[in-house]
Amino acid sequence: MTKWTPWPWCKPLWSKRLWSAPTLVALLALVLVGRGSGFGRALTIDQPAGSSGLVSALARTTVVSSRSVRTGRTPWALAVDPQSGRVFVANSTDNTVSIFDARSLALVRVVSVGDSPVKIVVDQRTCRVFVVNEGGNSVSVLDATTGQRLRTIPVGQAPVAAAVDERTNRIFVTNYGAATVSVLDATTGRVVRTVPVGTGPITAVVDQALNRVVVVNRGGVDTERQPIGAGTVTVLDGRTGARLRMLRVGTYPLAVQIDDRTHQAFVANYGSDTVSVLDTVRGTVLRTIPVGHRPSSIGVDQGAGHVFVTNYGDDTVTMLASRSGAVLRTIRVRSGPWTITVDTSSEAFVSNNSAATVMVLDTTRGTVIRTVAVGANPSDVGVDERAGRAFVVNTQANSISVLGSVTTAA
Repeated sequence: MTKWTPWPWCKPLWSKRLWSAPTLVALLALVLVGRGSGFGRALTIDQPAGSSGLVSALARTTVVSSRSVRTGRTPWALAVDPQSGRVFVANSTDNTVSIFDARSLALVRVVSVGDSPVKIVVDQRTCRVFVVNEGGNSVSVLDATTGQRLRTIPVGQAPVAAAVDERTNRIFVTNYGAATVSVLDATTGRVVRTVPVGTGPITAVVDQALNRVVVVNRGGVDTERQPIGAGTVTVLDGRTGARLRMLRVGTYPLAVQIDDRTHQAFVANYGSDTVSVLDTVRGTVLRTIPVGHRPSSIGVDQGAGHVFVTNYGDDTVTMLASRSGAVLRTIRVRSGPWTITVDTSSEAFVSNNSAATVMVLDTTRGTVIRTVAVGANPSDVGVDERAGRAFVVNTQANSISVLGSVTTAA
């Protein structure tokens, strides 16, 4: 069976050539580390398929309730706001955001945004939701409580990701096509600065304690769309947005996560089958670790001291020791592990986009706890800490699966 890539109209990412168009890399930035209270044994509820998209429920030990609610077409990404109890889903084809109640699954509102929304982040401090519109070269700002669209902010060409620094009240938007980062005031939405970074910035993460922003730049490609040289990481000052350092990493870096305790950043280099470990205090590369084939995402369990790397090309997850970088275990999973989301209760959720499943891992032991069937091609996962539920975007199936109990009575 041929693996499916998150973009049905393009050649597979694991083929000889690697794609460079902004739309093709938008989902590569969808690596979320959620925080939740843990989940018990999950049971699948039948999920109809359709062009409008559906939400299906997966209960803990028994099916409490089964509900299906419609979303827009082609859900690309989601974000969970535990404070407002809302789930925000970006519908890329419809240019809308569907807003759901995280506990009852009721559809609260559908909001029109810019062209091709591909990423959503929530700033809980300002109660604002920022929707990155790759096709519209803009960011839409929503009220997290009401869902009302407050404003649309022009940014650079082909924005594909964003990161929130709540301590500095700043939003950092990576403009893939412009090789820049737009720095937004989270309260007013005003662009306060535009910072040149490396070629093809596709994702970013914030070290909140140090006020450092780590931007991953995919790097250039030749006329055959082959990567040219190494990718880079740009380190920015989280308060001023000033560029502090530029570091070389592996080929075709796609994802990054921070270990807040050790102040290390882990970068997945899709093209060179390695992980680069960075010291965010000194701004240096500490080591380069060989992992599996085509590493696509990173998850960090700070309590267990473990880092997990999904290897899309050989259907494995590599488990590392966060402090030393030692490879502790290689875990066999289902076909096409694309993203990983780590829960604070020592569980991680791996979306296998070619197998239409999510595998739940024990992050302490590095073992598979269970496998849950979801919709076709799951590609993004978010966790609601307060509701104790995980939400899975099934891109090709136009659906979202919900792992956890449903509070509405049957």
